[in-house]
Amino acid sequence: MHESRSAADVRRHPGAVREALPVAVGPSRLSRAGLALSVARTVLLAVGVVALGRTLATAFGPDGTAAAAHLFLVTAVAFAGVVIVQFLGEAAQDAAERQLQTEVRESLLRRLGGPADADDRLPAEGDFADLATADAAKYATYRAEFHGSILAALLSPVIVLVVIALAVDPVLAGCLAALVVLVTAAVGAFQRVTRKSMGGWRRREASLAVTFLQGLQGLRTLALFGAGDRYLQRLARSAEQQRTEVMRLLAVNQLLILVLDGLFYAGVLAGSALLAVWRLRSGAIDVTEAAVVVLLAVVMSAPLDVVGKFFYLRAQGQRAEGRLARVIGVGGGDSRHETARRAPTAPSDGSLLRIEQGTLVTPDGRELAQGLQVDIRCGDRRAIMGPSGVGKSTLLGVIAGRRELGAGTLERLPGLRTVEVVQNPVILSGTVRENLALGLGPEADQSATGDGSSDAVDDAACWRALELAGLSTTIGERLGGLDAALGERGTGLSGGQRQRLAVARALMQPVDVLLLDEPTSGLDRQTGERLVDTLADLPEHMAVVCVTHDPAAFARRMTTSRLTTDGLHDERSR
Repeated sequence: MHESRSAADVRRHPGAVREALPVAVGPSRLSRAGLALSVARTVLLAVGVVALGRTLATAFGPDGTAAAAHLFLVTAVAFAGVVIVQFLGEAAQDAAERQLQTEVRESLLRRLGGPADADDRLPAEGDFADLATADAAKYATYRAEFHGSILAALLSPVIVLVVIALAVDPVLAGCLAALVVLVTAAVGAFQRVTRKSMGGWRRREASLAVTFLQGLQGLRTLALFGAGDRYLQRLARSAEQQRTEVMRLLAVNQLLILVLDGLFYAGVLAGSALLAVWRLRSGAIDVTEAAVVVLLAVVMSAPLDVVGKFFYLRAQGQRAEGRLARVIGVGGGDSRHETARRAPTAPSDGSLLRIEQGTLVTPDGRELAQGLQVDIRCGDRRAIMGPSGVGKSTLLGVIAGRRELGAGTLERLPGLRTVEVVQNPVILSGTVRENLALGLGPEADQSATGDGSSDAVDDAACWRALELAGLSTTIGERLGGLDAALGERGTGLSGGQRQRLAVARALMQPVDVLLLDEPTSGLDRQTGERLVDTLADLPEHMAVVCVTHDPAAFARRMTTSRLTTDGLHDERSR
């Protein structure tokens, strides 16, 4: 379902170039705060280590304990700041991750807001669920952690080297900088060797998820054909292949950890110690400064602690970002169809919406139909038919405000409220009330409970919507009321009842134009005709527009029109 507030708010140009991902891919305010706090932690830690060294040197030196007491206070404040700043940084990073996940899921839900054409396909339900859960989490974790703790860790050597240059010895800092560059190059070379194993694990993971989900969706079919055992064996093979890939990945990761810890990490510490001894013997630094350098080398090796995590998160996050962008992004364009980006004007004679000489185009600019004349008024009952691919669902998208015309003019009543019921609408496995609550949309009033739960949905509004959809008796007498559980995908309802519940869900908010894509698809003749009667009997202030391949079911009660490549032609008026 999709409510049109204004064309300027929700309509998209079919020739627009697709964005990489229409949610914030750069650092958000929370991510920047987490990065700043993580950098501040490193600075405070380095300052604290230097202050600790100076405290020890002063305590045993000729200046006495007074100066040492002041330096000890600086050390204590620095280390206390490290603890506080680390806590705040982790909190900011977690908040940034949750915010990104919410933005991605909201974008996916908006993308799901209407029927799709052949040139605007949505992924299968299982893939869509995977996008909204696993991929959204991987993308958010990658972006939040990269712009937070990982980026700060990568900056740690620079910060430490600056502190060493300013507080200890610039020559020693330059030698350590060369060592860091050498270690970084070695880490990158080793990571390229492990990339192939990561790819095999990802492929097996996706294959197992798809196999398992298809089995769940087809349980009844598998039982009818006696194919349960065969499918179980297939699932077991896929799980064993995934287990093998996981074990291989774990082995590679263990090797990565061993190499990093045993060679690189030890190399940085040993190299720092050797350089500190060299400068100590040359008289450039004293014993406490040499000890400070070795301690700071531990801080400087922070990137080595996160390098494995970074490469893993980057591989997972970029893959998830690509998958999300293919679904959320807008398709490429065609310069042959230029559409004005201004808001449509209001009809002057009482129409709700009017299209004159309109041209329907796909998201990539391919022309479907032209010369379109459409006039929708209060009380209209219109059924649109036509061959597949001619643009019936695209026309619904134009009326709803999700699509642009390729050419022609569109006049829309300001504030026109349109709601769509998609073909084969999804019924959740929750209660009737929870399904109806979806119809309130993201702007639903959350003041009743403060959390937007379905308990806040007004009973009277639910029963009114069910009554309009012809489902109140069934829900009230047979199922036991609004809190009756519907079962997975609404298995507690018949096909006609599921369609009526979808209509009731659409009527939970004020509607001027109700749009339905193939509402009688999958229903027998008698059930389909009863549903058409219900739609035709909706309040007269509401217009109803349906797309169908079954004009006979609608011709008794609605005006039928045929959409062709040269326009929309009325065939019968009710």
